[in-house]
Amino acid sequence: MSDGSLSQEEIDALLQGADDISSAPEVSTGGGMPPSGGGATLSNNELDELKSLSNELAQIMGTTLATITGKEITISNPSVEILGKDNLLSQ
Repeated sequence: MSDGSLSQEEIDALLQGADDISSAPEVSTGGGMPPSGGGATLSNNELDELKSLSNELAQIMGTTLATITGKEITISNPSVEILGKDNLLSQ
């Protein structure tokens, strides 16, 4: 069983497509909650996937922090909020 940290191979695989993100076209799937400030919308299925991913990442981060600090860490109920560029920059 893994301790929640990523191997170098996993990090490399995640970063492999990172350069493509900035040149990717904006995609509108429709049916989702509109982001404040314009831009692409997400479907309910995509929002569910983001929530699932954030829950998994929160568990991994909690395990990693617990390993590093030697203390019990609890992270619960991360939320997904769609922000426009302006709102994101203002925060």
